[in-house]
Formats: sequence, structure tokens, C-alpha cells
Amino acid sequence: MNARGAMWFTLSWIMFPAGVALGWMFIRSEQPAAHGYGLAAATTAGSAIVLLAPVAMVLAAIAGSRWEHAGWRACDAARGSLAVIADVLWPLAAAGSLALFAVLALAGSGLSGVVAVGPSLALLLVGMILLGFGLGVRLPLRLAAPLSVVGGYAFFAFPLVVEPTWLRQVTGIWWGCCSISRTLDSRAAVAVVAVGLGLAGAGFVMAAWGRVWASLAVAAAGIALGVLVVGKSGPDPSVVRTGDMVCQGMPGLGEVCVWPEHQGALDGLAAQAPAAVRVATALSMTVPPTFTEDATKRLGYFALEPGAPAEMTTYAFVMALLPDFDDACQARVEALPSSDPYDAVDAARAQLASELGLTRSEIRRLAGAQAIAESIDVSAVQDAILTCDLARLTGP
Repeated sequence: MNARGAMWFTLSWIMFPAGVALGWMFIRSEQPAAHGYGLAAATTAGSAIVLLAPVAMVLAAIAGSRWEHAGWRACDAARGSLAVIADVLWPLAAAGSLALFAVLALAGSGLSGVVAVGPSLALLLVGMILLGFGLGVRLPLRLAAPLSVVGGYAFFAFPLVVEPTWLRQVTGIWWGCCSISRTLDSRAAVAVVAVGLGLAGAGFVMAAWGRVWASLAVAAAGIALGVLVVGKSGPDPSVVRTGDMVCQGMPGLGEVCVWPEHQGALDGLAAQAPAAVRVATALSMTVPPTFTEDATKRLGYFALEPGAPAEMTTYAFVMALLPDFDDACQARVEALPSSDPYDAVDAARAQLASELGLTRSEIRRLAGAQAIAESIDVSAVQDAILTCDLARLTGP
């Protein structure tokens, strides 16, 4: 390795501590520790790529400018452009990728979270590095450097502020993923891979062949493929989680099931569940055989943060017995001219929470109800929610 190569090698590996520092600042501000769920921590921490990528692109642009002025094309013609570019950029690509994986690990993602999020984001980062290199080769550094910073940042920031919201999924900014009951939609990861390959191809075409319009076409093709893969999947890149759960039975009363990450909360939930079953039975409500964090279950599903106050645990059972409207019913409710269905559900939840021992102040804070309806038929409201019989939830 000559002096020029040694200097670039050293400069490239500056990306590792710089990237880790930037990522650490990001995760400290975003606090992605998501109740023990490694995937949620990983998707939030992975968004630190918005800081890492522009830095990596600038360093790649510097490399492209230096190698172009040094006549690398003529000196290394026998090796081929791909081999030369790979030889130049592998230290930067390795340093940036390792920094990204280190940030994911520091966020508490665990092995499963790192594996789920890291490879696709690392490929996207490498693609942006190649694009920065191509800009450095084809443009004066005084233009390539600022364009790398502004363009790299805009690539992530612009989809966050425009419609449709699912566009952000192709950039790897997956803030909407994931609650404990959901997991990353594989389409989002595939879309990011497609975009990363498109940007990498664009950078290579620009650097090796100097065909700017062709490179734009390659980048557009990768982005278009990513958009096509994601489709109109909604703002959150997640799907309902499935898999083995940890359960605890209640003799004669069914069972309570949680995801493995929440096993520590299982004893407390199982201790409170019998009271919820007894009250629901006394009110002639339908009682599910299982109270669970499995979101595929319509009745009995609850969402709870470990370590939450006792009143929130109690209210989790209220929500399990009086769930939200499903998507189809929600659309019908939103089309109504009044808020009667919401008011009826809030009142029923308040009544059930009162029966479970919550105070009026706790109920107002959790259910949003201004007063407790003393005579509402909670069982009828439950049935109306499950069957979407809105006539039973609206006034005369």
C-alpha cells in the first residue's frame, strides 16, 4: 500500500468512530429501548442512518475526486473498473456498516433485531457510498461534497413530510415498527434492498462509464422497484406478529399469554385476570378463553408496557373485553355525522373500569370519559362492537 492508499485507508476508518458517535447521539435522543423488544429498538436505532449516510457519502465523494485526479482509470485499466472501485471503497463500506451494526447493538436490539434490520440498511448505506463516489468522480469536489450531504439527507427527510406516508418505508426509516404484538413487514426490507442496489448501480455507472443519464435511470429503476414492492401498505412497515408465547393458566378461568420479552409481567397479569373474569361474567359479557398479547385475537387482546402502574394493568383487561372497532367498522363509524359510537364505548369502558375498582380520576385519565354511566348495558356495547351493530351505539 502506497502513501496515498494508506492515507485513504486511515481516513475511511474514521467513519467507524464517527458513525458510532453520531448513532449514539441519535439513540440517546430517540430512546429506542422498546420494553425489551429488540426489533422495536433496532428499527428506531436504524434510523440513525439518516446521520451516517451523508457523512459516508462525503468521504466517498472525496475518494472519487482524488482517484479521478490521480488518473486511476488509466493506471488500473487492466484490473477493470469494478475491481478498482471495490478496492477503493471497501474500507469505507466496512467501517460504515460496522458502525451501523454497533449502533444497533448499543440500542439493545439483541441478535434478532440486528439480523432483521442490519443487512438491508447496510446494503443501502453501501449503495449511497457508491453514489457519493460516482459524484466525486464526475463533479468538482466543491459541488460533489455539498450535494452528497444535502442529497443524502433529503433522501431520508423528504419522504417523512410528504404523502403517501408509506414512501418512507423504502428509505429504511421505520419508526412505525414495532409494538410488541407486531413485526417488521418483509416487504419493507426487500424494498430497501432494491433501492440500495439501484443507488449502487447508479454510482458505478456514473464512476466507471460517465453516463449520467444512464445512472439516473438505474437509480430510478431501483427506487421504482422498491415502491412497487412496498405498494400501498400503510404508514407502518409492520405486520401482526405470530409465534410461540408464554402462557399461565388460571384454573377454571382460562389463561393469560404474553410474548417472551414480557414474561416478567406474566405473574402480575395472571393475578389480576380472575377479577376481570368474575366481573365480566356478572355483567353477562362474553369472556374470552385467553387474555393475550397476540393481536390476531379479536376479543381478549391487550397491549401493556411492563412496569406500568397497576391501574394501567387493570385497564388492559377493560380493553381486552371492550376492544376497538376493527378496520372495516372503523370506516363506518368515521362516516357517521356524530360521535355517538365512540361516546357509548367510552362510557362502557368507564363503567367496566369502575366495576374493576378504578377511581373516577383514573378512569377519566385512561378512558377519557367525563363521567361514569351508572346504568349502561356493558354487555350490549361489547356485542355491538364485535358485530359492528352501530344502531345500538347511536342515540335515538
